[in-house]
Amino acid sequence: MACHASIDKKGGAHDAIVGWGDQIFSTISQKMNELTDFDTIKQIIDATIEEDCYVEECPAGRVRQSNPYFISESNGCGSFGYQWKKDLLPDEGLEDCCNVHDHCYDECGADKDICDLEFKTCLYSVCKSRKHEWTVNELKACKGAAKLMYTATQAFGCKAYQNAQKKACRCVGVSHQDL
Repeated sequence: MACHASIDKKGGAHDAIVGWGDQIFSTISQKMNELTDFDTIKQIIDATIEEDCYVEECPAGRVRQSNPYFISESNGCGSFGYQWKKDLLPDEGLEDCCNVHDHCYDECGADKDICDLEFKTCLYSVCKSRKHEWTVNELKACKGAAKLMYTATQAFGCKAYQNAQKKACRCVGVSHQDL
């Protein structure tokens, strides 16, 4: 059941968006307190600060290839222990966008910026598809949630992308036939 039914006419989109924002920041704060690995926190912060999100290069004489043993997985909307609850999303279709986004990050050599733009397009498409079914406030709430989700990916997605690329790719030696 989608959350849009619980948006009342008085509180409207603003209250729904503020509620989702509170949920995000409260959960992030709680998860950061639970993290005992200072290096992980530092890596997330460092990756957030960087303008570009780079993946580790292969050592000289080796090239990046898809890891044949890696199986792409999706976990809905979230990473590093934070999950958007599906029943609190304005539309359950938003979770499908998150799963596609996870699989995009899991493709060896994927471009993070392209994955993120496709994610944004998907999120807004879900909201737009409900345009004739929802009130103006419900539509605003969906677009607000989509914006928060996309912005969170921009702010905190680098480390998740780097981790996914590390699993999806492997460095292999170049054969003499390839030279």
